[in-house]
Amino acid sequence: MKKALTSPLLFLCIAAALCFVAFMLLPKGFDEIERIRQLERIPEISINTVLQGEVSVKGKVTPQASLLQSRYSDTPSVYYRYLHEEERVDSDGDRHWVTVTDEHRAVDFTITDATGSINVSTNESRTQPILWSMPSSMRTTVGKYRHTEWRIEPGQEVSVTAYALGNSGSARLAFTPEGVYTPIVSKYGLDYERGEKGKSGIFFIWLGLVALAFAVLFVIWAIKIHRIITYLSILTFTLTLVLLHLGITMLSGDLNASMTRLSSQYEVVQQAISAANVPQLESELSLETPTNYNEYADAGVDVSALQRLSDLKVNLALYQAQLKRQLAQFPDSLIGWSMGIDIQQKTIGLTKEEKDKVEQQLNQLKATSISDSWVRWVALAALAGMLIASYVGFRKIRFKRFIESIPTSKVSGVVYGLAEIKGKIECADSEAYLTTPVTGKKSVWYYYKKEEKRKSGKNEKWVTLVEERKQLPFFVSDYTGKMKIIADNADVISSNKKVTREGRYRYTEEYLKPNETLYAIGSAQVDENDPARLQIADGDKSVPFILSNLSEQQVMLRKARNGMIFLNMAFSALLLGALLLFASSGGLSPDNFLLSALTAPIFMIGFMVILHYNDIIFLRQRVERNIANIKVVLQKRFDLIPNLEKSVKHYLAHEKSLLEQITALRRRYQPDNMSHQDKAGQTPNAHPLSTSMKAIIEQYPELLSHQVIKQLMDSITDIEDELSMMREGYLDAVEIYNARIQTFPDVLLTKLFGFKQHDLLSWNG
Repeated sequence: MKKALTSPLLFLCIAAALCFVAFMLLPKGFDEIERIRQLERIPEISINTVLQGEVSVKGKVTPQASLLQSRYSDTPSVYYRYLHEEERVDSDGDRHWVTVTDEHRAVDFTITDATGSINVSTNESRTQPILWSMPSSMRTTVGKYRHTEWRIEPGQEVSVTAYALGNSGSARLAFTPEGVYTPIVSKYGLDYERGEKGKSGIFFIWLGLVALAFAVLFVIWAIKIHRIITYLSILTFTLTLVLLHLGITMLSGDLNASMTRLSSQYEVVQQAISAANVPQLESELSLETPTNYNEYADAGVDVSALQRLSDLKVNLALYQAQLKRQLAQFPDSLIGWSMGIDIQQKTIGLTKEEKDKVEQQLNQLKATSISDSWVRWVALAALAGMLIASYVGFRKIRFKRFIESIPTSKVSGVVYGLAEIKGKIECADSEAYLTTPVTGKKSVWYYYKKEEKRKSGKNEKWVTLVEERKQLPFFVSDYTGKMKIIADNADVISSNKKVTREGRYRYTEEYLKPNETLYAIGSAQVDENDPARLQIADGDKSVPFILSNLSEQQVMLRKARNGMIFLNMAFSALLLGALLLFASSGGLSPDNFLLSALTAPIFMIGFMVILHYNDIIFLRQRVERNIANIKVVLQKRFDLIPNLEKSVKHYLAHEKSLLEQITALRRRYQPDNMSHQDKAGQTPNAHPLSTSMKAIIEQYPELLSHQVIKQLMDSITDIEDELSMMREGYLDAVEIYNARIQTFPDVLLTKLFGFKQHDLLSWNG
C-alpha cells in the first residue's frame, strides 16, 4: 500500500488532475480580467450621448408601468431577490443554513440623469445573465428561518452596462444583443464591480498557477528528479510558457475588441454628425475636422443638439486616447505592432476646448484597483509566509545539498570531518542487540510510540502515551573495514516501519536491524576509547547526521521532496502577495498579472543562487575548519610532548642516581673486593648489600621510567595518528572545494563573488 501511494503512476495521475484544474481556473481568471477591461473600455457617459453599441450609464430608476411587490416585505420594486433559509443541525452537531427558496424577478424600467432618460429592457441572454449587484435591503430571522431581500426601488440610483439599440431619442438599453460587454445593473457603481471582478480574477489565477506548480512538482517526483535547479528550471519554463500563451491570447483579443469598437463607434458618431447637417450652410459637419459650433448655433441649430455632438466627439476621442495610451505600454505595444494596429487612421477633429476636455477626462481615469483594507494585510501575511516556508525549505534542501556535495567513501578511506559511507550493519557485540516492542525484531536502533484515540465532544485526536528511541553502538562494514556508529540524535530514515491498531490504541515502530545495508552521513570524529580510529556520531548541528536503510538516491529524493513542498508553498504565498499588491496599486491588467506571476520563478532562481552560494561557503568553511583542527593538534603536540619529555628526563635522572647507588653497593660487596675483616665479621644472616638495596627499594618501591617512556610513546603515537587523520580530512576538503568552484553554475558565482582556489598548505614541524 505504501509503495502504491508513492508510485510514479500515481504521481502522474495527480499531476494530470492538477493540470486539468489549472487549465480550468486560469482561463476563468483571465476571463474575469478581460471583463474588467471591457468595463474600462466602456466608460460611463451621459444618456443624451448614447449611441448604438455597448454603453454604460448612471441615473435614477423610474418605473415604466406596474411595479413588483417583493416576496417577503411586499415593497414596490423594479427588481427583487428573495432568499429563504432554514437552520439545520447535522450529525456532528454543526449548525448551517439550507436554502429553501431563492427567487428573483425584474420588470422593465427607465433611467434618468440630468441630460435625459432611457428605457431599460430586463430580458436577459441565457449565455450572459445580468449581474444584479446591490447590498441586501433587509434580513430577518424568525425561529429557525432566515429571510433576506435585495431590491431596486424607484428613485434609487443604479449604474447599467448594456447594449444600446437605436440612437438619440429612440435609443433603449437591452441585455440580449451579442456584444463585448458584461450585463450589469449595480447600486454600487462600476468602480466597485471592476474591483470585485479583480478579486475573483486574482483568486482564479492564483489557484490555477498554484495547481500548475504542484502539477510540475508531482511530475518531478514521478521521474525521480532531486536536483533543485532542474526542478526550478522546469517550473519557470512551464509557468512562463503558459502565462505567455494566455496573456498574449488575451491581450490580442482585448486589442482586437478595442479596435473593433473604435471603428464601430467612429462610424456611428460619423452618422450622427452627418444627420445633423444644416442644408443652408455651405460647410458640412465632419468628424475629421474641428467644428465651429457658433456658426451652427447662429444658423438656428439647437444648442443642446450641438452640445450632444460635441460630447459624442469627446467620448470617441477619449476612447481613442485610452487605446493609444494602452498601445504605448509594453507588452501591448509589441502585440499591437505584430497585429498591425494603427489608430492614427481614425482622425478626429477637435477644438481646443474639446482637446482640453479629453485631456482632463483622460487624467481623471483611474486604473481598476482593489481598495479593501484587508488586501494589504493579506499580502503582507502572504509575504511573511513566503519567508517562513523559504527558510524551512532551504534547511531541508541544504542537508540534501550536503549529501550531493560529499562523495561516498569506503570505510577505510573515511577522513576526519563530514563523511558518507555505505555498508552492512554489524552489532558491536553479537550477543547484545535490542528487541523492538511491537514486532519483537532484533535491532540496533528503534523508535516506538504508543497513542490513544480520545474524544472531546465531536472532536477526536490521538494522544501520545509512550514515545521512546533506543540505540546501541554498532558498526557499518564493507570489504575495506568497519566503522563505529553512535546513533544518538541521528535522523533515521527506515523502510522498516510498522503501524498497528488495537481498539483505541495505535502503535508505531521503526527500526534498523543487523545485516541490512545502511547509508550513513555524519561527522567522522576521533573515538575517545581508541584514538587511532574514527567513529561517525552527532557533531556540528549545521551538518546532517542521517542513517538510513534506503539508498543514497532515495534519501536525496525524500529530502528534496520535503524541500520542494515548502518551496511550492513559498511560491504560492509569494504569488498571492504579489498579485494582491499589484491589485491594490491599480495593476489589474493582463501585463501586470503576467509580471506578478513571473516574480515567483524569478525569486526561486534567486533562491537557487543563494543555495549554491551557501554550498560554496560551507565547503570553504570546511577547509578552514580542517585547518583549524590541524592547528589545534599541532599546538597540543607542541605543548604536550615537551612536558612529557621533561617528565621522562626527570624520572630518568632520578632513577639514574638510584642505579648508581645500587651498582656501587654491588661492587662494594662483591667477594673479591671485601677485606678479610669484613668477611670474618659476617654472620650467616648479615647481608649488607641486601639490606642496603632493600632499604632503597623500600624507599622507592617502583622504578617508573619504563612506564613514563611508554606513556610518552603512546601519546606521540596518538597525536601523530590524529594529525594524520586531520591532514587526510583537510586534503579531502580542499579537493572537493576546488573541484566545486570550477564547475557550472558555481563557476559563475566564483567569478562574481571572487572565490579563489585553495592552495595546499605544507605542515612542517
